Amino acid sequence: MSFSQRLRSLQQVREFNEGRQAGVLSKAFVRQQERQHKLEELRSYLGEYESRQSEIHDPLLLANHAAFLNRIRSAIQSQGQAVNEAGRQLAQERARLLLARRDRSVLDQLAAHYAKQDARREQAELQDQQDECAQRRRPPTVMAGI
Repeated sequence: MSFSQRLRSLQQVREFNEGRQAGVLSKAFVRQQERQHKLEELRSYLGEYESRQSEIHDPLLLANHAAFLNRIRSAIQSQGQAVNEAGRQLAQERARLLLARRDRSVLDQLAAHYAKQDARREQAELQDQQDECAQRRRPPTVMAGI
């Protein structure tokens, strides 16, 4: 078994790892997008409820409304942190995917190099066999003058 053939199993593992990492990156992207969307919704809710504040005249309802706005602001802050964390995770997964792709690429190049060497070696062996076969078929030469 040639070295290039042995590399194929390692290449398959690297391809699998790259595919798995692409799936992880995809999930991280979706997670980041979901968190971003939730943050945008919270900001929209805050805008809506802040605009309604002028409509409230009862002091008790106004206090409840202010407390609710504070909770929304707190949720926005927490969700902003969650979006930032998801963004960091997304960047990490992207870097891992790039490393997995680089590993696979290096193995692909190495395998191609060894495949070329194997092909050259096989061609040289074939040429040697053909030369040997031609030597056997050649009639012995008679030396003139002996």
